[in-house]
Amino acid sequence: MKLQHLSSSSLSLARVAACLLLTAAALCSCGDFYTYEEDDSQQKPTMVLYRDTIDILAGDTCRLIAFVMPAVSGDVGVEWESDADSIATVTGDSLLALKAGVCKVVARSVVDATVADTCLVRVVGPWRDQKGEYMNETVVYADISVHGRQPSDMLLVGAFVAGELRGVPVRQEWKGIPYYVFRISGRRDVVLGETIKFRAIDRSTFKLYEFDYEVEFDGQSHGTLSNLVSLRID
Repeated sequence: MKLQHLSSSSLSLARVAACLLLTAAALCSCGDFYTYEEDDSQQKPTMVLYRDTIDILAGDTCRLIAFVMPAVSGDVGVEWESDADSIATVTGDSLLALKAGVCKVVARSVVDATVADTCLVRVVGPWRDQKGEYMNETVVYADISVHGRQPSDMLLVGAFVAGELRGVPVRQEWKGIPYYVFRISGRRDVVLGETIKFRAIDRSTFKLYEFDYEVEFDGQSHGTLSNLVSLRID
């Protein structure tokens, strides 16, 4: 057998060719793993509202905010609609609460009506004491704090029986220390024993809170100046 002498340059070319053949074979064996096809389609946008629940006092307004994700170029436009205009109405992106009740507000893209989201609206009736309709009193001396804030025009607190507002706190001071007094009214035609619950509504964040503490209507006083009932949400 006759051996043919190969130059170093020929050997280098042969090695390169062999490597190329092996690489091609490997790519073919891996199927579509190395295949890149550009996808011209875009992900369908979704809409998310800033709040999924709005607790609002009758007569108050709230600005409605919707986010479209992923962000798209241009203005998608949002239409708002209330399913109960007698409870709350929407003008532009402003919600106006009219009377106590529950409704839903729907936001839809004007470009694609299937891009939408809904929030629940719970309208709380006027936060007023109704002493004229009741008699008797249960008194509660309390320390009140909601995330470090005390009752104010923007943070309303009340005592409720069967969903009715029966008393609001009055701020007092003892030896320079503030406290609050509830004088909670009972119905004329109902015997003692109704459950009193305490709630707060934040008119700036549109959230309704319920305190853990509750007490029976018994015509007595609860808490003292040296041992106040704690109504706190931290």
